Amino acid sequence: MRLLDDFPSFASDEIYLDSATQGASPKIAIDAVLETARSLPGNVRRGLHKGGTISTLIQNNFRKITSKMFDCKQEQVAIQSSADSAITNILEAINWQKGDEIITSEVEHHSMLGPILTINRRWGVEIKYSKLAEETELEPSIIQKITNKTKAICLSIMPSTLGNKRKLEGILEKAEEEQIKLIVDWTSLAGYQKLSFDRLPNLSAVVMDGARGLLGPPGTATILMKKDLSNTLVPITTGAGSVADVELDEVKPSPFPEGFEPGLLNSWGVAGLSASLEFLSDFGLNKIEKHVQSLTSQLLDELTTNPYIEIIKPYNDYSSFFNRISFKMKKINPHDVSMLLEEVKKISLRSGLMCAHPFTSKIAPDGLIQASVHLYNTKEDIDALGSTLEMIGQSFSN
Repeated sequence: MRLLDDFPSFASDEIYLDSATQGASPKIAIDAVLETARSLPGNVRRGLHKGGTISTLIQNNFRKITSKMFDCKQEQVAIQSSADSAITNILEAINWQKGDEIITSEVEHHSMLGPILTINRRWGVEIKYSKLAEETELEPSIIQKITNKTKAICLSIMPSTLGNKRKLEGILEKAEEEQIKLIVDWTSLAGYQKLSFDRLPNLSAVVMDGARGLLGPPGTATILMKKDLSNTLVPITTGAGSVADVELDEVKPSPFPEGFEPGLLNSWGVAGLSASLEFLSDFGLNKIEKHVQSLTSQLLDELTTNPYIEIIKPYNDYSSFFNRISFKMKKINPHDVSMLLEEVKKISLRSGLMCAHPFTSKIAPDGLIQASVHLYNTKEDIDALGSTLEMIGQSFSN
């Protein structure tokens, strides 16, 4: 399933194993970006000339494609520039009071922790963390932390560093019972596994970065939001087309989703992401999930049989790993491993603190190595990684 014709970024001898950081865009998405860039300039809700009309059609088409792919209504879809900005825009729009509580986990990505810590600093909101040791029993750990002051629970469906799929059914039920906002970063599974947003009525909002598993261009993301949450939010970032009206003493934001889309729409990127979503849908998410799970299992086998490698795992059950595995090599700096893999076998993967400093710095101060896969990877890619890591480990053990 190398798909070289569909992914022109790859040369035939290059192996890309860093889709968790940024996915490779298919040719159809790159073509969509270029075609839009060559179109007459214009933007959404700014004039009725050809360029403005094209941009508005791109926006509407994205909402249509996204709503179909994720089982939601078009008016629940807001276009964003990144998962970080999406989470920030949601949290900043909530009416916080000093003493309110947010529950999250210490293994979250900076995209989640950064906005939460900013809310803590600005409003005196208390943060309650689920620890790494509690990951094996995440649901009871989160539920136990809920009090009458808990206003929001913010979690990733799969921590970007650990790579374990989480089960959130119990948290969904408790959040509805206690009327707590549940905000989930779905980035790590988007493009790999189906999400039926409207069939999860207790889920307040989902954010997804477009440039990772969804294989869109950088600078694209989306929010899916339930009406009962969107009706209570006042956007913190406003202006231009996101406002319904402005007077000298008052600004009236547009309702969601337009109220969360200030400034000029990134029409080029949105056109590319729309094309990527159609590509993934046509290919089949079930087919992608099955292929990626098979590669993840093969990757796990390669790493567990290598005596020079320590896998970073949330607990002893390896079955929850999906599309990525983080590890470290004995006696070797992770950046050295990364550079050697590229130099020896043209293998590209991630090394460092993984944008999860509070967690990674505790278990691996020098950083980790992470291999992640997508639909364009093959069994031969994993074989090449395994044999090269074995060679590197032997070289440094002498």
